[in-house]
Amino acid sequence: MNKSQVEFYTSKMDGGERPYTICLNVSSNKPVPLIVEVSPNGTDLVKAAGKIEEIVRIASELGRECVVVRPTGSGPGSVNQNYGEVDTFEVITDVVEKFSIDPDRISITGSSMGGAATWYLVSHNPDFFSAGAPFCGYCDYRLWEKPGGLAIHMYEWEEPSWKARSAVFLPENFLPTPIWIVHGEWDRAVGGGVPVELSRQMYSLLKKHGCSVKYTEVPNTGHGCRKEEVLREIIPWLLDQKKVREVDKIEFATFELRHNRAYWISIEQLESYGGHRALLKARRFKTKEIEIETENVKAFSLVPKQSGSSFDIKINGQEAGPIQLETRGLFRQNTDGNWSLKSNPMPGEKHRDCSGPIGDLFHDNTLIVSGTNGNGEESHHLALFANKVSDFYRKYNGGVNRGGILGENNVELQIISDKEISDEERIGNNLILLGIHSTNAVLERYRSPLSLEFRNDSIAINGKIFEGERIAVFAVFPHPENNDRCVAVHGGITADAITWGNLFNLNLMPDYIIYNGDQVLDWGFWDNNWNFD
Repeated sequence: MNKSQVEFYTSKMDGGERPYTICLNVSSNKPVPLIVEVSPNGTDLVKAAGKIEEIVRIASELGRECVVVRPTGSGPGSVNQNYGEVDTFEVITDVVEKFSIDPDRISITGSSMGGAATWYLVSHNPDFFSAGAPFCGYCDYRLWEKPGGLAIHMYEWEEPSWKARSAVFLPENFLPTPIWIVHGEWDRAVGGGVPVELSRQMYSLLKKHGCSVKYTEVPNTGHGCRKEEVLREIIPWLLDQKKVREVDKIEFATFELRHNRAYWISIEQLESYGGHRALLKARRFKTKEIEIETENVKAFSLVPKQSGSSFDIKINGQEAGPIQLETRGLFRQNTDGNWSLKSNPMPGEKHRDCSGPIGDLFHDNTLIVSGTNGNGEESHHLALFANKVSDFYRKYNGGVNRGGILGENNVELQIISDKEISDEERIGNNLILLGIHSTNAVLERYRSPLSLEFRNDSIAINGKIFEGERIAVFAVFPHPENNDRCVAVHGGITADAITWGNLFNLNLMPDYIIYNGDQVLDWGFWDNNWNFD
């Protein structure tokens, strides 16, 4: 029987070595399919070995060759989102470099939180996986109920992030990817289970949208629906699916700019952020005509099938005229509602690698920079707060969880003082600056480009003034020294003001939140110019 092994890759995040578990039954150099198995126990390499060895054993018994990999997902509670998503795709990249993999046959499957991760990764990366098989996974935060209330309390400012993460709001994104759903008939949101109604409703929704979807509801069982007899059907099906790389018709939806691409189109800016869905439908014809329909889209780009060709482009029924496209064409809506081709990527405005919300920082390496320029009390609270933030993130993964696992992960948010940070570290990373201008030297360095002012009894931010005895703000801005990174500032007018915000779920935060003690005064999302919407 084929045994699994532990491999390591070097992460682009911080240059650290990360493990993953892999198993294969390959006897030649011929490219074979890759199955990505995601699960909450990915960091338990023993359990990971058993899961993927089972898949390879069944594939071997059915006369099929394959490679099966289990990323750690940066910890058992990450649901393979944020840093967990980065880990997953870095693992896939490493496997493709080390082994002979058919790039058009990379599928994904997982159970429970792994099922949730499958839903998430397929819906947010519609042009990547050849197929997905979520077992008893949750995909709609609205249906996650527990006796006595929600599994985890959700604040109003967290709901836009939950909406953006839920596959149920992105059904169009499943059109390119066949899905086989599996759930136990008796599964409920008790005892670590997931309500079967999630899969039932998702199956109906995908069928309604014309997606290729199958559903197996395992009778007389609950959350443990990952039965061998089911696997023996699904594994060969996963291995048989092949991704179609050339498509002439696309429907793509998103709530944010981190996940903004599908095949030859990209949504570059939204008209409005914060739980407002953007949709782009694109169709190209052999006559070199392209038709585009948009909803809540401010800017988008097209990659032509033939570089340098002229295309007749129609956007929302309006003729944009014959346009010659080179490697990429960026279109933006003007104030009069018409669209025009732009020659530059809107410098200084929101774009994919610098867009917010605060949770988006955790797709790139992020440093917590604690201020040390203040008096003893101020430095004490900032240092204490920095450690609290790092510990809370590691234990709860920034709040991205709806199940029985609290969100434990192995992410160590690095803490560095404002005086110790190097130029390379300051410029190359996302930063969370703790303190105010007088207590944090890095924030003082950025005083001019950031429209933020701390006063004795108020905070002025982007022209608005907020007053309070303990007024504090947590907000994200474009990095003044790196167009593809962001800076978040968490500071208040008293030494201990920000300690009231030490339990914020960072991955679920909006662009900004202003609070006074335990009272939230305002929260929301910036427009494309990083101003109040």
